[in-house]
Amino acid sequence: MRCPKCNTRELVATRVRGIEVDQCPACHGIWFDESELAALLQAEPSELK
Repeated sequence: MRCPKCNTRELVATRVRGIEVDQCPACHGIWFDESELAALLQAEPSELK
């Protein structure tokens, strides 16, 4: 899938604290699937540092 913001590059899957998210290598935007965002919101703040 191409980046919804800049539409220049394919998104690359990357892990952020064990949660797989999609990141654009051009604009560095981060895109979440619904389940990924829910998991991130439920994480303890200390897990995200």
